[in-house]
Amino acid sequence: MAKFKVKTKRVYQETEKAIVILTSGYGGEFVPIPKSQISASKTVKDDLGDWLYLEVKDWLYDKIKGDLSKISAGDFIILT
Repeated sequence: MAKFKVKTKRVYQETEKAIVILTSGYGGEFVPIPKSQISASKTVKDDLGDWLYLEVKDWLYDKIKGDLSKISAGDFIILT
């Protein structure tokens, strides 16, 4: 399972079927993450703001990691 966290300000929309993340910059892209492929998610607040922690299946992460890399470094962190 791939684990990462993203600032909640990057969460564009959450529906019962997916979480949609908006990448950084002018003309940012929408990255939908199907909830059926998320094994864990939680929102945590720390000194740097609110974060959405996600754990997704490896195949899905491999598919979306290129899009997620467009999020500014301070708003997206890969966890080990």
